[in-house]
Amino acid sequence: MPKSIFTVGPRGDEAIVWSDGPPESHCGNHYMVYAPALRLFPSRELKDFLLAKADYFVWQHPRGAPPAAAMVSLAYDMTGNPDYAAYLADAIEGTKPSDPADSARGWRSFWMYTISGYLPRFLRTVAEAMDCDPDGFAEHVRQWRQKREKMPDRVLDTRPESEGETNLGPVSAEPFARVVVDDAGAKMQQMRATSNA
Repeated sequence: MPKSIFTVGPRGDEAIVWSDGPPESHCGNHYMVYAPALRLFPSRELKDFLLAKADYFVWQHPRGAPPAAAMVSLAYDMTGNPDYAAYLADAIEGTKPSDPADSARGWRSFWMYTISGYLPRFLRTVAEAMDCDPDGFAEHVRQWRQKREKMPDRVLDTRPESEGETNLGPVSAEPFARVVVDDAGAKMQQMRATSNA
């Protein structure tokens, strides 16, 4: 997915995008977007996208979960695969508390103060996995770590916006088709939207 999309031009019909890049370059916790999207629009395409993104964090991204990895919890919800919960358990154990006073001196961006907001979701997922397999989950985490340590980490690329933007030119300004339901709700007809609709 593109990191950012802008519209420009006299009619606002030109699209400029920053390239997609790897998931971690999207900077931030997109769980708050993905969770309601999955609840409201549970398409096969969205599920496949989220599972692929989760697999990237679990098996390729250097260990230690960035905020963007919060959506790994959604992958666990969809599949019940304990590898996802093992990854989150490993990330929780690697998270160290920090002195708020030290953090306040070093951080000048509001989002940095909310960066740990993903941890409760990690904890909930790990707790669910422990409840599903009280005796075996700790062993599964150990086995996941052994397997993951044998796999190379992906080399992190530059952020996509540093590579510049791409102007896709004018996109279609043709009105979208609109579905209208009559008062009885029994008859549907397709109408084209007009510029004054």
